[in-house]
Amino acid sequence: MREKVDVKLSEKNRRKDNLLHVRMTFYLFLFVSAVIFLYLVLAYLGTVNTNAEKYFSDYFAVSTALLLLSAYPFGRFLNDIENKANLLKGISLACITGVMFLVFQIIGMRDTIAYSDSYTVKFLTLITGLHLIYLLTLIIASAYFMLYFNRKLSDPVNKLIVCTNPYEKLKLELTTAAWYFLSVVWAVVFVTFSLML
Repeated sequence: MREKVDVKLSEKNRRKDNLLHVRMTFYLFLFVSAVIFLYLVLAYLGTVNTNAEKYFSDYFAVSTALLLLSAYPFGRFLNDIENKANLLKGISLACITGVMFLVFQIIGMRDTIAYSDSYTVKFLTLITGLHLIYLLTLIIASAYFMLYFNRKLSDPVNKLIVCTNPYEKLKLELTTAAWYFLSVVWAVVFVTFSLML
């Protein structure tokens, strides 16, 4: 009997360790990504030509506001995993504003390429492109989670499993952290380029 209890406890501890490893790996990835973005911004600041013609499209301001707004639904609605309507509303609002951000970013890049020097365009294209890849990946993952949770939370048995499973909550926690991370990174990039251009 004691052996069965020990096996159950060791299995439970192993699952907690797995959650910790997933969480730590994800946050390490975010940290490394932040270092990459910081390096690119500092490289731009260290080599910027103050005499060159520069232009920073107003569409970037609109896209920044949209991205900051897209992080709000995650923080507000995703903590309530049991409420299917709020969860799906939060994910769908974030996806919609994320797609709108992508559209305004592309328009802003087009304007900036037309009116700015090639050096600024190269750095801005690199930073924006990297950010857009991250965001597009996050939008696709969020859309998948929207479909996944819509299916899982429709059935009472699956809903109970999802609401009590720490892995399901971890998915939402990490997705929320990624939205906040991308919002903060872009806000820093936007402020930096706005002040320099």
